[in-house]
This record gives sequence, C-alpha cells and structure tokens, in this order.
Amino acid sequence: MSSYRKYFSENYIAVEEPANNKKGFRVRYQYAGLWYYWEHRGGVARLKGMLLALVAVNWGIFAFCGSSVVRVNYFAVLEVSALLSVVGLLFETIGILQFVFHRKHVTEHSFRDISDKIKYGSMAQCLLLLVSVVAGLYFLFCAGFSVESLSVLAGYLVCLADSAVVCRLYGKTAFHTEKSEMMRQSGIGEKEERE
Repeated sequence: MSSYRKYFSENYIAVEEPANNKKGFRVRYQYAGLWYYWEHRGGVARLKGMLLALVAVNWGIFAFCGSSVVRVNYFAVLEVSALLSVVGLLFETIGILQFVFHRKHVTEHSFRDISDKIKYGSMAQCLLLLVSVVAGLYFLFCAGFSVESLSVLAGYLVCLADSAVVCRLYGKTAFHTEKSEMMRQSGIGEKEERE
C-alpha cells in the first residue's frame, strides 16, 4: 500500500479549481508523469485483434484438452501443472483485455502493470504446460500410447505455442513516452534531462 501512496505522491499534483461550495474551490489531482503510447508496424488495432483472437483460441483449446476424459489427464503431475497454468493464462488474458480497452495513452504504472501481466502470465503458462507435456509423455511411455492421449498433449503444445506467440508479439510492440500537460507546466523532469 505504501508503494502505491509513494507512486501517487510522486506522479500526481493537487490543483485547486473554483467551485460552488463553502470553500469556493475544489482540489483535483492531475497526472504529472509520462504518458505511454503503444506503436506497432501493422497498427495497434490489428495487434489488439490478433492478441484477442490468440487468447480466445488458447482458452478454447485448453478447455477442450482439460475436460477430455483420457488417461493422461489423470496423471497427478500433469493435472497439477495444467491447473496451475490456468493462473498464467488468466493473468495473460487480463493483461490483454486491459491493453485492448486502454485509452489512447496510459500512465507509467498502468503500462508496467499491463506489460508484466502479459509477459509473465504467458511465460508462466508456457513453463507449466511444458511440464505438463513432458509429464504426459513420460506417462505414455510407461503406460502405453493412445491416440486420444496424444491429441490432448498436442493440444497442450498448441496452447504453449499460442502463449509464446502472444509473448513475442507483445514484446516486439514498441512504445514511446510523452510528457503530460501538468509535467510540462510544472517543469518536472527538466532537471533529469539536463544531467
């Protein structure tokens, strides 16, 4: 909580505005930091559509594979790692939804939050699904192969590849920063630029 307070006190400035109340003014907090803008060669709107489609496909394939009644899905190591990978997929999805529905520009805090959710969520899902696939292959070598079990493992591999593509696409997305209006007016950041 204190870190958010510190962030707020460093990046927002209280400004008094005239108002019809007892005091005759009201206090409004204005952002005095850098605005972050995303840029993509094919266009940000196209990137948003691709990321939404990829995450929807990931959820669909994962739901199909996870709900399939095959022997390999009952192997404990695969079961636990696949269930834990849902957490990574959830964070990835939340980050993508925040990215898709963001305004034209976002604060540094929001930018870092969105980027971390997408990057670390997809990396966690990739790692945990890799454990699931390796555990599933070990199970199949010990217990015998079946087409259904192999198709489920192939589905998990597709989900892994899907998350890797999401991480790579978002990671290649460029951004630029611009000073907020309040930052320009108050002269914040000019000292750092001179040094």
